[in-house]
Amino acid sequence: MKKLQDFWQAICRKWCKYRANWKERQHNRVRRQAVRESRRAVQVREFDGEVYICLNGVPMLTEADTKADILMALTAARRNYVFYKISQYE
Repeated sequence: MKKLQDFWQAICRKWCKYRANWKERQHNRVRRQAVRESRRAVQVREFDGEVYICLNGVPMLTEADTKADILMALTAARRNYVFYKISQYE
């Protein structure tokens, strides 16, 4: 009887620990997915001899439209995309 009780207590402890970490694991999964998606969706491409920041292949901004370097603008656009996707999940 004592062994069975210890067995169930161990299972309950592991289950509680698993559930406590579930929200954090879920958030990390969504974040990783958003980062992957941002790398596919927000890119730098060339159209008609000019370099653009594109969203899903659609030219949005040229380097002249941004006040910063094109790579800095790309990084900021991807970061904002990730924040938006995470906020949509929550």
